[in-house]
Amino acid sequence: MNSYQIVGIVLAGGASRRFGEPKALYHIDGRPFFQYSIEALKNTVENITIVSQPELLESIKQQTTYEVIFDVEKFRGFGPLAGIYTCMKKVQSEWYVTLPCDTPFITEEIIIRLLSYTKKYPEQDAFIPKIAGKNQPLIAVYHRRCLPTVEKHLKEHQLKMGALFKVINTKFLDENEFNNFEAFRNINTKKDIAPD
Repeated sequence: MNSYQIVGIVLAGGASRRFGEPKALYHIDGRPFFQYSIEALKNTVENITIVSQPELLESIKQQTTYEVIFDVEKFRGFGPLAGIYTCMKKVQSEWYVTLPCDTPFITEEIIIRLLSYTKKYPEQDAFIPKIAGKNQPLIAVYHRRCLPTVEKHLKEHQLKMGALFKVINTKFLDENEFNNFEAFRNINTKKDIAPD
């Protein structure tokens, strides 16, 4: 198994109920959503793994050269925590940068800023931006040290990311650390793509 320093995880397996169709595959300006996350990551990490669901596997594979996997069976349907766990189990790395597939305005600059904290505070387990009063646990960085705790929470059906942050060394990053709030805007409905 290859071992890396920094790996990117694109979480592209959500149900997309409010959106009405799989967000990962929806096109904006000629590209599917998930490719915007790849674009932000590709120059800042050594490896990118896309975690999706079996129904979307072939469609995503046709549009990327990066590896596409789906959650380990015992935790399938357990949300983003399962995606993070699955990638950590499959790909050996010290740090993991997570991005959802529904933030098409995310930028490489945001990833560079996030990763800069791993050098300043290497003892921390997670770096979570807090934008407009809300934690952004899926636009974040996690250390491999988190894996046993993530697994424990999945086994106990504690699936909320907030529960994880209470028991790992989490550094929340103030919104003033970032000068681009738009980059964190996620798309829940088609109206969100071009809001009034």
